[in-house]
Amino acid sequence: MKKKLAVAVAVLSGVYLFVPEPTDVLPIIGWLDEGMALAMLGWALSTLGVTPARLFRGRARVVGAPELSG
Repeated sequence: MKKKLAVAVAVLSGVYLFVPEPTDVLPIIGWLDEGMALAMLGWALSTLGVTPARLFRGRARVVGAPELSG
């Protein structure tokens, strides 16, 4: 039951974040709803076991300075 709720919250909050909303008249107060949707998306993803480290595993590469031959 909790997994189904987390999936529903993740989908709805994800859609809410990416649908443009032109009704934000006051910038800071208007951003509070997006902040709440982001927090709900974070809760849902953590409930489902999705973490940033798990999402980007194997994609990060350490790029160092090239060695100078001399």
